[in-house]
Amino acid sequence: MLGNMEFLSIWLVFVLIVTHSLATVKFPMHMPDVQPTQKETYLCTAFKMPAQEHQYIVEFEPNATMHTAHHILIYGCSTPGFWATDDPRAVWDCGEMAGGVSEYRRAPTCASGSQVIYAWARDAPKLTLPEGVGFKVGGSDTGIEYLVLQVHYANVDKFINGATDDSGVILSMLPGTTNKVNKRAAILLLGTGGIIPAHREGKISLLAISQ
Repeated sequence: MLGNMEFLSIWLVFVLIVTHSLATVKFPMHMPDVQPTQKETYLCTAFKMPAQEHQYIVEFEPNATMHTAHHILIYGCSTPGFWATDDPRAVWDCGEMAGGVSEYRRAPTCASGSQVIYAWARDAPKLTLPEGVGFKVGGSDTGIEYLVLQVHYANVDKFINGATDDSGVILSMLPGTTNKVNKRAAILLLGTGGIIPAHREGKISLLAISQ
């Protein structure tokens, strides 16, 4: 009888460990109480992904308000624009086309392997991907070794008056061993450029080709 009870205990522990290893994990990505004082500031902070095993992002839950953050982007990077081993929550100014003086060090969002995987603005609700779909990150074969949180602060009046901010996104992630994901998510990003002089009429065309 004792032997059966010991076997049952071991089996229950094994089931609990396996169940826990396949469970959804919350991964918060927040600004570390930043205080930008220049309007139209873009700030970035990087989060290192596990190198041994990939994971899947299946949900994005914003922790932000449009009254503070104009918009938020999450980038996947092979190498972030800045990374300090002794200060993993380092923040840098990643508004590459911004002028003026910044109280933060300046660097690009990604130093290599840049790709957008999420965008938020105007108090949009959380985004839950369709069942069976996830963004594959981390590991040795995704090209996404870091996630970079970028927050655009258009208005900084509240910060000049002493406030700080921890805007960000909470990710829901599944381990690479899960059988709940069988399709990979991706973003198709289209853009155009051009200049229309002041007080003039002009046209800028965007061509999209679907195959």
